[in-house]
Amino acid sequence: MIRVLLHRVVLIVPILFGASIIVFAIIRLVPGDPAVIMLGLNATPKLILQIHQQLGLDQPVYVQYIHWIGGIVHGDWGHDYLSGQPISGLLTTTLPVTGELVVLSLALAIALGVTVGSVAALYRGRLPDWVSQIISMIGISIPDFWLGIMLTLLFALVLGVLPSSGFTPLTVSIPDNLIHMILPVVALASGLTAVLIRITRAAMLEVLGQEYIRFARASGVPEWRVVLHHGIRNAAAPILTVIGLQAGYLFGATIVIETVFSLPGLGQLILNSTLTHDYPVIQASVLVLTLLFVATNLLTDAAVLAIDPRLRQARTA
Repeated sequence: MIRVLLHRVVLIVPILFGASIIVFAIIRLVPGDPAVIMLGLNATPKLILQIHQQLGLDQPVYVQYIHWIGGIVHGDWGHDYLSGQPISGLLTTTLPVTGELVVLSLALAIALGVTVGSVAALYRGRLPDWVSQIISMIGISIPDFWLGIMLTLLFALVLGVLPSSGFTPLTVSIPDNLIHMILPVVALASGLTAVLIRITRAAMLEVLGQEYIRFARASGVPEWRVVLHHGIRNAAAPILTVIGLQAGYLFGATIVIETVFSLPGLGQLILNSTLTHDYPVIQASVLVLTLLFVATNLLTDAAVLAIDPRLRQARTA
């Protein structure tokens, strides 16, 4: 198991290196000039050239990349073009917001998806199964940003029971923080919940049809123990794998959700930086998201190997 995880850790470096090259290159292909945006109506060829020289944009692209990646290696993430703030400070401020949003969404999706999917498998072909399939189909079909807008209209504007936007840090007030996070979390978790319902149902149906499950039931083992100890435990591997893969989707979807609900997170930072062609901020933010995605998949692999001994033996063989 340790050897497999070490192999995954070694792969992180080339993955991040490749992602840095792709992001750096794609951003340069986007039409627009940061200097023109910074100067606005005062933009003249002479001033634009001065800004390019100050920011290093007059140098060849490969030289810009070497300077940037060299700074990253030494812990220097660069500075925001517009405000001049260190990007490390911006990441420190925005990353906890995005992290909380993703963690709460994952927790909600796992709790609902695994529970509803397990119940659907237990009552296959009956009303709970039909209801779960309808719920999962709706959840997969509805875009999360549209659901976020509809939730805002209903609970914020019509009923007036939840705030439509804003954010309160946990260090200021935990109740206010959770109240502001309800709608964004529900909107972001809806798609993953629907996927987990289907995956859990399919995995549980396969496990519940195994011989050892029938033997456990014939031996008088309580049904709740059969489901929890034998069923979900043996069906956990495919469920965890899907959760790890979908975590990347959640990190990407935060850009839209944070915009809809005006959350000052990493996704909002990426969007604003893209609009202003703030190259260093975009590059650093996307690199951090890539690292989070890779780390999440590494943790998922560790959890799968720890839960399922058969996979551990197969991968170490």
